[in-house]
Amino acid sequence: MSISVGSIAALVAKRTDLRPTMDADPSPPLVLIEWLDSGQPVPGWQWLEAIEPRRPHLCVSVGFLMQDDASAKVLAPNLGASDGSGDWDQASGVITIPASAVRRMLAVLPLGDTHANGLTWRRAG
Repeated sequence: MSISVGSIAALVAKRTDLRPTMDADPSPPLVLIEWLDSGQPVPGWQWLEAIEPRRPHLCVSVGFLMQDDASAKVLAPNLGASDGSGDWDQASGVITIPASAVRRMLAVLPLGDTHANGLTWRRAG
């Protein structure tokens, strides 16, 4: 699946440095999802009376929202432009979260380049 950066094409044409940029980036929305997971299975046999009460594990995941429907939320924490143009055509670290496990989903927006080597992020809303 290729996600065109379209609006940035004119900027790319004028740039001598063709590395992708976060400026005016129309990539999929960046979100934080808080969700419940089953946790790791307990190995081996246990006597029924020895099984202690357990509860789901609270998890948080951040990434680009690649799928958002009634069955699943699919996040890709990493996008790549294999030709260096800014046309995202690869993803890695993709995770599928069952929609029924999601407690909340928040948009994540960049505040701007406040540090010499990166962006500062905040929770939207």
